[in-house]
Amino acid sequence: MRDLRPTSSKVRQALFNILYDVSDIFFLDLFAGTGEIGITALKKGAKPVYFVEIEKKERQI
Repeated sequence: MRDLRPTSSKVRQALFNILYDVSDIFFLDLFAGTGEIGITALKKGAKPVYFVEIEKKERQI
């Protein structure tokens, strides 16, 4: 992926501190890139989590 800039851990922590509890909710990771935001949401119990990225290359998690 060109010009990929992963979300920093500080920004991820701030986002999930704001969202607080994401367990058992629908989560959409737009412009997923590396998918770190969506993966963190999965770890915190969100389901389902959808990843949307403009790049056509598929990744298996």
